[in-house]
Amino acid sequence: MNHFKYNNKNFITIILINILVLTSLSMVHPVTPKLINSVGLPTFYFGLLYGCLNISTFVASPTFGSICDLYGKKFPMMLGMLGYTIGQVIFGFFPNHVTVLIARIISGIFISGYYVSSISYVSYITPNSQKLKRFAYLNASGSLGIAIGSLLGGYLGTNDYRVTFIVQIILSLISLLCIAIFFKDISIKNKEAKFTIKIFSIKDFKKVSKSNKFIFLILSLMILTFLGIQSYTSTISYYVEDILKLPTTVNGLILGSTGMFTLITNLFIIPIANKKFSSKTLYLSSTLISGLSIVISMTSTNKIILTTFLLIFIIAHTLIAPIMQSMIIENSKNNQGELLGLQNGFKAIGSFLGAISSGIIFDLWFKLPFLISGFSLILCFIILVLYENLYNKQSYNQ
Repeated sequence: MNHFKYNNKNFITIILINILVLTSLSMVHPVTPKLINSVGLPTFYFGLLYGCLNISTFVASPTFGSICDLYGKKFPMMLGMLGYTIGQVIFGFFPNHVTVLIARIISGIFISGYYVSSISYVSYITPNSQKLKRFAYLNASGSLGIAIGSLLGGYLGTNDYRVTFIVQIILSLISLLCIAIFFKDISIKNKEAKFTIKIFSIKDFKKVSKSNKFIFLILSLMILTFLGIQSYTSTISYYVEDILKLPTTVNGLILGSTGMFTLITNLFIIPIANKKFSSKTLYLSSTLISGLSIVISMTSTNKIILTTFLLIFIIAHTLIAPIMQSMIIENSKNNQGELLGLQNGFKAIGSFLGAISSGIIFDLWFKLPFLISGFSLILCFIILVLYENLYNKQSYNQ
């Protein structure tokens, strides 16, 4: 396998680029609620904006997969960063009821080019025996970037959210330049391939349901899991800004701490825990702890209990995404790339539903999105336990 020859150097390069890109991408999240309030947009827009970003990323991902096959990984990465930057210019400096939605759709479509290219490139240069470890490092680098970007964006946008957008756009262009100069694409281009606009097909999901029922279940749980996670993620920033009336630096601190916990999770907790427990056990534990902790936090009137269990949730829920990815890789053989693509698709669907629903119900009661987050994760735990009991019962009868 010649493409593994220089994979260490190439892997380090993509890790450093990923930190820079994710730093840029996460900068505006702490100031988005401030933008919404400054422009006078309705409350449900905070969920709608997240939803537009997620669903457009989902829709565009298969097409960028086709571009990767035809032109390699470097071109779609650069195209993705350029298109994303254009979307952010519109979002930050020309906001109104319509343009913010258009901007989020543009950014979502093009950033999928970076995501698809970087993931497929790491998969290409990595032997199967190292893929679980390499993807953990890739996730960790993204978490570090999210932590840095959230803290930086929240601090810069304290007085004027547009300052954050200016720095983000500059950083995005620097990321584009770094990809152009330092990224070495050694992947093989398929010259016989033809460019096609692809959209996720339910046939792919049905094929998995027939070949691997456990993977089928995990992909199905992706929707419910990320509906729960996104209900929290898309609400917490607006909750801090609109209900608690706290500055953007607090939003940056919350989002940044989540990124740091995710970094620690990927680098230390999961590798150690995987030696003693299966990924399935870790998923069950993390969903149950996350679900119960956010429900307890939001139903308590005691500030100490609220803060303590919210912190437990922030730590525990960072385990879920990498563990689900691990379960898919561990239980697949020759079609890991295809399954990881499906994973991203169902993650996007869940995130879209979580963002939209949280935006709509926030006005009914601001704690409802958090409670939905908790009950969704608890339901994931119950479904997998019931599946395990049914599977074990069938195996015993046979």
